[in-house]
Amino acid sequence: MAPISFVMRILLLNQNHIGDALFTTPAIAALRAALPDATIVNAAVSGIEPVFAANPHLSERWDRPTARVSDYPLYALRIRRARFYAVVSFSASSTLFGVYARFSGAPVKIGFNHPATQRFMTHSVDLHDVEQHHAVDHLDQVALLADIRRDFPMEMPLMPAWREEADRALAGLALPGGRPIIALNPGATVDRKKWAPERWADLAGRLTLSGCQPVLFGGPGDADLTALIQSATSCPLPSLQGQLSLGCLAAAITRCAAFVSGDTGPMHVAVAVGTPVVALHGPTDPARTGPYTENAVVIHHPEAGPDPDIYGRMETVTVDEVFAGVHSVIS
Repeated sequence: MAPISFVMRILLLNQNHIGDALFTTPAIAALRAALPDATIVNAAVSGIEPVFAANPHLSERWDRPTARVSDYPLYALRIRRARFYAVVSFSASSTLFGVYARFSGAPVKIGFNHPATQRFMTHSVDLHDVEQHHAVDHLDQVALLADIRRDFPMEMPLMPAWREEADRALAGLALPGGRPIIALNPGATVDRKKWAPERWADLAGRLTLSGCQPVLFGGPGDADLTALIQSATSCPLPSLQGQLSLGCLAAAITRCAAFVSGDTGPMHVAVAVGTPVVALHGPTDPARTGPYTENAVVIHHPEAGPDPDIYGRMETVTVDEVFAGVHSVIS
């Protein structure tokens, strides 16, 4: 599609999860670079609002309702009244996004070639199962609106208040000076993405002996896991588990020399703020959902080996290779 000469209004229907939302930020930056005068509106749920709070490429940020179905018709009416030229659904399978796009009245409605949504769209792009990262899928989508560059990283600009909050949280740990902080993020929403607690404990001990300062990170639901890891370590292991908001988490990660994590939202936050990452991949494909950066070590063993039951499992990731990965990104 040829670039449009008039100032256009574009609505981006964004994803619900942290990592998925961050995957859209290169496309947002590319769209702004190609269409500097466009009005770009991003619609996202309030829980991930910090991902976009300081994004300089957006003209407006809309909260998208999720709690009550009764709110959906009013939101659809708000979209229609805004008279968008284009609506982009960043979700492949959300029928609700498809309905929003259809009801918008926008002449251009962009989605993916997916049975749940394709019928609502005027333009669709293919989902690449293995060929490329999800972030590139979204770049393909906005390329239907403009001639875009593709050399944009993921990004999550920080608010000054987040930095102040993060510094207070880290100061409260009374960490020894002169040691690089290594963030350990053992949690995951899916159990099969979790590495064994005893391996996290072993890694923490080795990092401490090598002159680093490991610190546990985690969300409110990770209390039992982090306590288990702390109890298995041979030395004190400070923790920020459950103490950080999303914005403060991003700021705290910038104070770390490396971020060690499975395939989780916080790992992608680390990428977006520029902290080196050691990514532990088990059942998920790093080609699709791994760190969208070259400043990372990805550990993944998709081969089945002698036991097909361990294919792509976290058990195949060893402490030795994670420890080596940390020192390779901080050296």
